[in-house]
Amino acid sequence: MLTLNTYLESKLDCVQLGTTYHGDNVIIANWNRVESDSEKNQKTTRRLGEIAKHYGFELRYDDELISDDNGIYHESQPSFYGDTGTYALLGDCEIWSIDECRDPAHLADYAERLIDCESQADRFGVDFSPLGFQRYGAQCESGFHPGQTDTPEQLRATIEREHGDCEVIFAIDETGQFDVHFGAWFKPVSNESES
Repeated sequence: MLTLNTYLESKLDCVQLGTTYHGDNVIIANWNRVESDSEKNQKTTRRLGEIAKHYGFELRYDDELISDDNGIYHESQPSFYGDTGTYALLGDCEIWSIDECRDPAHLADYAERLIDCESQADRFGVDFSPLGFQRYGAQCESGFHPGQTDTPEQLRATIEREHGDCEVIFAIDETGQFDVHFGAWFKPVSNESES
């Protein structure tokens, strides 16, 4: 008699078993082996999903999930407006879970990857004040509607006009269907010639 995993591998390119960030057990498969035009394959795939569910697993495909260094799977796409996900892709394709980003023990490492990077932003409401950063008071918005034209570069320029040369960490505060609201943390850079 075939085990569930062996049976799945005979029908799909089964990658592995895993657990999602929300604690669901998943079987991760490669959907490319499934011929979507074939009614028989669609029925087989549905049946495999039912069998997996019977054994306490959810059949998922490898392009729906991304795995962090701890082997936890995260949804790779937002599931609703405002969903900021449970992971951050930082630096040289490092995957950080939301828990790592919020962990005080990792705060300096997380900040290091965000400082002075206009293409990265904290999405998890992390407080960077223990590292000497201050939250800048103005809110910015970028989006579809007229007037939503703020950019990180403009925000940085405004902060540095008011506070001089600074290290800046951008933070996304809210996302919507057609826009994003963001701000920044800043820390003035001390000028060594002044000391």
